[in-house]
Amino acid sequence: MQGDDQPSFTLDELKLINEVTRSSGRVIVCHAKSREVIKRSVLAGAETIEPGDFIDVETGKLMKEDNFEKSEVGYEGWASGEGGEVGFE
Repeated sequence: MQGDDQPSFTLDELKLINEVTRSSGRVIVCHAKSREVIKRSVLAGAETIEPGDFIDVETGKLMKEDNFEKSEVGYEGWASGEGGEVGFE
Protein backbone atom coordinates (compact mmCIF):
# COMPACT_ATOMS: atom_id res chain seq x y z
CA MET A 1 0.00 0.00 0.00
CA GLN A 2 1.19 3.47 -0.81
CA GLY A 3 -1.12 5.52 1.39
CA ASP A 4 -4.26 4.08 -0.20
CA ASP A 5 -7.31 4.55 2.01
CA GLN A 6 -8.41 1.23 3.48
CA PRO A 7 -9.64 2.16 6.96
CA SER A 8 -10.54 -0.62 9.39
CA PHE A 9 -12.79 1.60 11.55
CA THR A 10 -15.27 4.39 10.92
CA LEU A 11 -14.80 7.73 12.67
CA ASP A 12 -17.72 6.88 14.98
CA GLU A 13 -16.14 3.54 15.89
CA LEU A 14 -12.82 5.24 16.68
CA LYS A 15 -14.60 7.84 18.83
CA LEU A 16 -16.28 5.03 20.78
CA ILE A 17 -12.95 3.24 21.19
CA ASN A 18 -11.48 6.50 22.51
CA GLU A 19 -14.38 7.00 24.94
CA VAL A 20 -14.13 3.48 26.36
CA THR A 21 -10.34 3.58 26.52
CA ARG A 22 -10.27 6.93 28.34
CA SER A 23 -12.91 5.72 30.80
CA SER A 24 -10.30 3.26 32.05
CA GLY A 25 -7.57 5.87 32.30
CA ARG A 26 -5.79 4.98 29.08
CA VAL A 27 -5.36 6.68 25.71
CA ILE A 28 -5.68 5.44 22.16
CA VAL A 29 -2.62 4.97 20.00
CA CYS A 30 -3.38 4.47 16.32
CA HIS A 31 -1.41 2.55 13.74
CA ALA A 32 -2.28 4.56 10.66
CA LYS A 33 -0.95 3.85 7.18
CA SER A 34 -3.11 6.17 5.07
CA ARG A 35 -4.17 9.80 5.01
CA GLU A 36 -7.82 8.98 5.77
CA VAL A 37 -6.94 6.77 8.73
CA ILE A 38 -4.62 9.47 10.12
CA LYS A 39 -7.40 12.05 9.74
CA ARG A 40 -9.96 9.81 11.47
CA SER A 41 -7.48 9.05 14.25
CA VAL A 42 -6.88 12.75 14.94
CA LEU A 43 -10.61 13.56 14.88
CA ALA A 44 -11.34 10.63 17.22
CA GLY A 45 -8.87 11.91 19.80
CA ALA A 46 -5.84 9.66 19.38
CA GLU A 47 -2.85 10.65 21.50
CA THR A 48 -0.30 9.38 19.02
CA ILE A 49 -0.22 8.09 15.47
CA GLU A 50 2.41 5.60 14.42
CA PRO A 51 4.09 5.39 11.97
CA GLY A 52 2.23 8.17 10.15
CA ASP A 53 4.16 7.73 6.92
CA PHE A 54 1.55 9.54 4.85
CA ILE A 55 0.96 12.67 6.88
CA ASP A 56 0.82 15.48 4.37
CA VAL A 57 0.55 19.25 4.87
CA GLU A 58 -3.27 19.16 4.87
CA THR A 59 -3.35 16.46 7.55
CA GLY A 60 -0.60 18.25 9.49
CA LYS A 61 -2.74 21.40 9.56
CA LEU A 62 -5.67 19.37 10.90
CA MET A 63 -3.38 17.95 13.59
CA LYS A 64 -2.24 21.45 14.56
CA GLU A 65 -5.83 22.79 14.65
CA ASP A 66 -6.74 19.87 16.91
CA ASN A 67 -3.78 20.65 19.22
CA PHE A 68 -2.34 17.26 18.38
CA GLU A 69 1.09 16.82 19.91
CA LYS A 70 3.77 15.80 17.46
CA SER A 71 4.56 12.16 18.04
CA GLU A 72 7.30 10.05 16.63
CA VAL A 73 6.05 9.62 13.12
CA GLY A 74 7.74 8.75 9.88
CA TYR A 75 6.68 11.94 8.14
CA GLU A 76 9.22 12.56 5.46
CA GLY A 77 7.79 16.06 5.01
CA TRP A 78 9.11 17.06 8.42
CA ALA A 79 12.54 15.88 7.41
CA SER A 80 12.32 17.88 4.18
CA GLY A 81 11.17 21.03 5.97
CA GLU A 82 7.45 20.90 5.07
CA GLY A 83 6.65 20.62 8.77
CA GLY A 84 7.31 24.33 9.09
CA GLU A 85 4.29 25.02 6.87
CA VAL A 86 2.01 23.64 9.56
CA GLY A 87 3.99 24.79 12.56
CA PHE A 88 5.76 21.55 13.35
CA GLU A 89 9.48 22.28 13.41
